[in-house]
Amino acid sequence: MGLKDDEELCERYNTLDALCIREGQFGRGLFVRNDVIEGETLLVLPPSCLLNSSNADRFVPKELIPSTTKPSHPSHWEAGETRLLDGKQCSLPLTSVQVLTLILALWKAGQRVEKQTPKDKREEESHKYLDLFLGTYPTSFSSLPLTWQVYVQHNESNAEFTPNETTLLLQTMLDHLPAHIKAQAQKVQLRFDRDVRAIQAVQLSRPDLLDQCMNGHVYSSITMQDWVWAWACVNSRCVYLPLGLKPHGDNFTLAPLLDMANHTMETEKESKVRWLPSKALQINAPKNGKGQLQGEEIFISYGPHSNGFLLTEYGFTIPSTLSNDLSEWKGNRYSEVHVDHIILGILEKQGNQGKAKIEMLEEQGYWGEYTIHPFPSPAHPSYRLVLAARLIAVDLHDNELNCLEKNGEIKAWHQNVQGIRDNINPKNEERMHALLAGLCHLVCQDADQHIKAIKGSIPQLSPSHSQFPEEEAISSANNLIALHEEESHIARMLIQAIDSGQTDW
Repeated sequence: MGLKDDEELCERYNTLDALCIREGQFGRGLFVRNDVIEGETLLVLPPSCLLNSSNADRFVPKELIPSTTKPSHPSHWEAGETRLLDGKQCSLPLTSVQVLTLILALWKAGQRVEKQTPKDKREEESHKYLDLFLGTYPTSFSSLPLTWQVYVQHNESNAEFTPNETTLLLQTMLDHLPAHIKAQAQKVQLRFDRDVRAIQAVQLSRPDLLDQCMNGHVYSSITMQDWVWAWACVNSRCVYLPLGLKPHGDNFTLAPLLDMANHTMETEKESKVRWLPSKALQINAPKNGKGQLQGEEIFISYGPHSNGFLLTEYGFTIPSTLSNDLSEWKGNRYSEVHVDHIILGILEKQGNQGKAKIEMLEEQGYWGEYTIHPFPSPAHPSYRLVLAARLIAVDLHDNELNCLEKNGEIKAWHQNVQGIRDNINPKNEERMHALLAGLCHLVCQDADQHIKAIKGSIPQLSPSHSQFPEEEAISSANNLIALHEEESHIARMLIQAIDSGQTDW
């Protein structure tokens, strides 16, 4: 999208003329044209320019759209993978995500094929709206693990495809995601698969409804890349809007201009998005006591998310400044290192003793979700991890496993869980600190191995016939390397905190 298109978008929706679109440190974003005072209204978007379930009938039949009187079908919200087995059952209405994904995918495919002549003036205006609004979106989401997964799987299903260096790099990146990020990426793909299959079920059992969609004639031209693009746009750019729908997850909207605002974790830089009784959206300058100066960027918060979450849901991370100074964290304040797999490995090595400890952790509700945090300083383990480490540091004898309540340290651990005592005893604390330090060394070793594998798969830039841009694959690989380096740095911060006695957890 060029400058002329940006100006047209601003002219149509930026009625207060307070904002402009520019390239900034984090890519294209919104900037204030002039000095603004704190809390000043910068943008108001009326319901007519938003894209959500309340006005999606401009593009698709009402029968597909959830409403207050007819909510989205419950099967679309079921947990587990059972519904993926049957792609022929059409469950209506669809969810808001599925409806908007269909609209965007039809538009995307329509850009490649001969455009249909609008039937009337209303449809012509709707075409113009989509062209202007969706033309501002990224052309691809190459930094999103979902894109890597779908690209690799699509190529693997083609018997005539010969893996090239880019495909091998993407597979290596998927293989060497940190364990918890890999699990999160798999959940994202499961949601994507469900939503696309729900739409495809409409095509199989109710093709008449797709015929009634705007651009419905290009449905057969939608590629898997189109589905990924459309779904990622909806997943990453929607904002909450109280439309009165149940389930709660259907209450959101896509909003022109507003969706160009980049993410910040600094509250003093955050502009607040408000919804008005008219179902309009409004954005105001930060209430930071000083307002903003001409040319400063407008940011909103996507939520208190770790870099792993930001990568799998949005395709970006907040960079960290890593140095030899391990006393202060300069990066995403919600960064964390997950060590569940390491804790499980330690307990498995303890044999029957480890099994008994897992059962105790499960009984007390403290099994899993073990993390290390760099912020606020000094670096520290989560409370769940501290409790687990204290229990692991208890030395049990096999003849005690059938009568654990007789072990004094086990009694003390239960009292620690209940808040009756601060710890088990000084010797256990010493063993627990050593265990956590050893765990951190394993985090560093794992990170080094992952980094080595990824670097070894990065090809030299050369002409490629891959549909996935090699430069973007390499950029994503370098971002993943930085994520592993961040985890190693956080682990070393905790080791230093333990060595210096900063263990007031």
